[in-house]
Amino acid sequence: MSWKKVEFKGSDSVDRLQRIQSLCSSSDPKLDGILIIGGVDSFHSQASQAALKYLFLGNSGQELLGEQVIQQEHERLEDVVLLICPQRVFIFYSSESDAAVKILPVISNWRHVTEYVVHDGMEPDELEERKISAFKSMMTGVKCVGVPFGTDQNGINLQDTMLPEKWPLVQFYGLEGGESSGKGFFTMNHRVVNISQEMMQVMARLDSFSAKRVVQESQPFLAHHFDEFLMKLDHESPDVRNAKSESDLGEDLLSFYEFGTMQYSARGLKTTPSRGSRVLYGVRTRSLTEKSSSKAFLENSGVMEDIPATHMVVQAEDPFTGVRFARTYFLSSGKVCSRVVDEDALVSSPAQSNSDAGKTAVDTKTMIEMYALLLRGFKTGAADLVRECMDGKLASLDRCLESARAEAIHAIVQTDKVESQLLGSNKFPTKFIDDQLSLKAEIMDARGQRVDSLTEGMYLYFLRFCYLYIPMQSGSRFQDEVFRALEAWKVTAAALNISIYRTSDLSEQFEGDTPRDRDAFVGQDARTVDNFFPRDFIPKDPNAVTTLSKPNTEDLSRLIVPVTVMLGIPGSGAQALGQSVCQISSASFEWVTVNVDLRDLELSKQQKMEASGYFEISDKLTRELDQIKSTAKTLRLPPRIMMSIVGYVDPITVVCAIRRAAGNSSLSSKIGAVINCVSATNVYLPDPLATQAPFPKLFDQMTAGFVTHTVLTNSSDVSSAILQRLRFHMDQVNPFADVIVLSHDVFEGPLTPLLAVDRFESAYYKQYRNSHFQDWDSPASNSAAPMYTRYVAELEPTHAPVSYRFEIAPGMDRSKFSYLIAKTLTPFAAMTKAMDRVYPMENKSTKGIRIAQTIAAGKVRQDVQTFAATPYAEGVFSNGQSRSCWCVEGQVVFKDEPGCVYEYRSSGTFARLWVDADHLSIKAGNLPSLELKITGQGLNAEKLRELLLNCYAHAEASPNQIRSKASISLDEKREIQRQHAMDPLPEGYLFDGTNYVDFFGGRYEFHPCIAQFIDEYITAANDDRKATNLKASEERESQQSFVKQLV
Repeated sequence: MSWKKVEFKGSDSVDRLQRIQSLCSSSDPKLDGILIIGGVDSFHSQASQAALKYLFLGNSGQELLGEQVIQQEHERLEDVVLLICPQRVFIFYSSESDAAVKILPVISNWRHVTEYVVHDGMEPDELEERKISAFKSMMTGVKCVGVPFGTDQNGINLQDTMLPEKWPLVQFYGLEGGESSGKGFFTMNHRVVNISQEMMQVMARLDSFSAKRVVQESQPFLAHHFDEFLMKLDHESPDVRNAKSESDLGEDLLSFYEFGTMQYSARGLKTTPSRGSRVLYGVRTRSLTEKSSSKAFLENSGVMEDIPATHMVVQAEDPFTGVRFARTYFLSSGKVCSRVVDEDALVSSPAQSNSDAGKTAVDTKTMIEMYALLLRGFKTGAADLVRECMDGKLASLDRCLESARAEAIHAIVQTDKVESQLLGSNKFPTKFIDDQLSLKAEIMDARGQRVDSLTEGMYLYFLRFCYLYIPMQSGSRFQDEVFRALEAWKVTAAALNISIYRTSDLSEQFEGDTPRDRDAFVGQDARTVDNFFPRDFIPKDPNAVTTLSKPNTEDLSRLIVPVTVMLGIPGSGAQALGQSVCQISSASFEWVTVNVDLRDLELSKQQKMEASGYFEISDKLTRELDQIKSTAKTLRLPPRIMMSIVGYVDPITVVCAIRRAAGNSSLSSKIGAVINCVSATNVYLPDPLATQAPFPKLFDQMTAGFVTHTVLTNSSDVSSAILQRLRFHMDQVNPFADVIVLSHDVFEGPLTPLLAVDRFESAYYKQYRNSHFQDWDSPASNSAAPMYTRYVAELEPTHAPVSYRFEIAPGMDRSKFSYLIAKTLTPFAAMTKAMDRVYPMENKSTKGIRIAQTIAAGKVRQDVQTFAATPYAEGVFSNGQSRSCWCVEGQVVFKDEPGCVYEYRSSGTFARLWVDADHLSIKAGNLPSLELKITGQGLNAEKLRELLLNCYAHAEASPNQIRSKASISLDEKREIQRQHAMDPLPEGYLFDGTNYVDFFGGRYEFHPCIAQFIDEYITAANDDRKATNLKASEERESQQSFVKQLV
């Protein structure tokens, strides 16, 4: 059976991932994670290979049994390493291989994914090194890990936990290096539990995709074989068919099932007596456990010895899925025509009248009528069973069967009253159907094996109704043509139960071609919405409502304040974009800005950013709502709130926090739009090899159903290949959001979509959230931090970044800042080339701020090669990692331009410096407070402060030493004597032009008072040095206040 007919999507893999994640909490002991290693690094572990095919290729059922070989076109899947934790997933893969075409659409639908990425252009040694490093990193903090390393012949887990130690990748765990803090072998640092059996059981369950394959693959496949069986019978004459035994007649169907079950025993599968294909005649149909016999013919299978069988049962089964199809065929109509005998015929007919047909005619007719009633009851009962199971109102499957059986009996009785009128007679009393009718449901997994209990996630498909929805403009020619065609379909549509709705029948309001989602419409006809719009689809809204009526200041109970959310990770520019939207639309709305930068939290709270951010966002919004209410009577324009949030936080956390604030405030509010801000230069972690591993929470902040819009900035600063991959990834994560792509970080077109006031609360978004995120906004999740729900996960402490804030004084040296911050702290950040491309120096027509930006770029392009290797950056990264700085953002004033404020932003891969347009031409005494925020992993706050201090022009670091007589050199002594050459000589001394001569004839090279002259010289020099040292000391003390860490 070909499995490629049904497309496997990322949304299908989400359910499968959650099933495997459930093993972490259901296993004994509970697991911190499940490790899946593919390919040769796990010696092609059968369970690991099956898990990769299960998650990425959509394989299911019997395809996951036996030896698992990944096809050559997907062989790079064998390089994947997965660590599946209860709420997080870590994955290692190649971003440019053919496998990425399968991997990326799948993991884009997963949540809380940490990616370790390599590309095919790397050297083999570098690839292996990265894989080992990624494996060690993802295992950090994991104590008990589940590893599927095999089962015995009986399907029982192997108990030798040392078997994984033989795997090549696991053997590298003991090598020094990497990010692992553990010492020794893998099993010395982690408790290993074999979960092969449990994982195979989970993958054997019937899920939505497996059920879809049953409907779209197995049923047509089985129908094809059954049609071939009937066509073969049609080509046989009646005499030949009547002479065949049961096994001869069903030879094709029997061989089809037997061939499919040849490997059942090797795969550990079982066949029950009721399973399989069969053909049964007459009385042998009383039990479907009978097998087709080569000795059973029509003539010896009747109710009596001399009466042949009047009917037969044909059952066909698909051996791969267990889908069965059975039909009952009657070999007689139950009516016997009188034989006409021509007495004048010259030759009499040799045919004899069949007296047996007359004997069985009445019974055959009765059986046909009863069978017709049974078919009507089966159809009704099956429909009721599907409906009850899908609704989930009844507690168990037995209750559903009881309800379905009652409906079937009712349908049979009602039909009999109109048509057959068999029931209620002496032969068939009223309770006959109740006593004889039996309704059973056999529960099977994806392999076609019977299971004892009904597991969660039972999927039933009943294709009965067909709905047609055509949006059109009233009174148009297109409308007339469509309804003329529908009138022609009317008779056929009624017979096929096709419901036809007109615009007036739906009681919905239209704007253009888009139905408006008013609460009255949703409540009035919610079932119609559910039928028309699938739960996995959110249509675009080109005519979004962006206007608000003038506020009624007299009745504040009717005032509802829309909240627009701008959400982004550090370096995305979310706050700046929010301010731009407010400024552009300030003539239409009274904007109130609420800026929440989660980097401002205490370090301990940053480690729990979801929980801390939840209360921080909620409290700030509550205060603003109360403030709006207190000043509501002075409002002239409709009030709106622009909430800009920066941090590694989930949009579900943000929305729950806003809901909490709305409940705590007396002023009503609603979420209008949730906008995710992404900078194309702030997507991937800094890496010298450009492996394109995304920042944490980046794609979680695009979650479908919560994020309504995405703004992608700086698209011109990256290559087309990177931009194409990013757009593809974004579309896979959230295909329903309206995407606005900007060349830089300024809006170049209309902002109408971003001003929507009801997009988040539309019926489509509500339906999608209720389907995929059930109970996300329940009171339990609003009263406590949503980190405790299954939809939001905190970053692991070992992988969570921290941010440090520093208040800096004006006067930094431009060259030192460029070298120490832009080059040393973020060595992989491209700055000069990007600035040349965006703001070319040769562009003579640049004006205003462009000139300032160009000048800033030019001044930064100074020769920094004069700086020798300095120890300034040593110790900045406390854990020794040189790639841990993720974002540097803030304001700076340089010494050579004391009145100009520059904005600096570096994402680790791209750095930009530009003039702050809001602070142009400011006097040096009126400069605003400057703040610099540094985000990363393993940062040392004190060393960062020293690094920033080194960006200033310091006084002499080492003090001048106090001099003594012994430090005076001969040259200095002669210079001192030269300065005192004209001084008078003491008594008894004279100078002969060369030497000094005393009264006794002694000759001297130096002046008799040279000792006094040296003392005076040293005293003067030491006084100057003391003054210089004092001034330098005072300068050094004052410079310590240039950089202050903010807590």
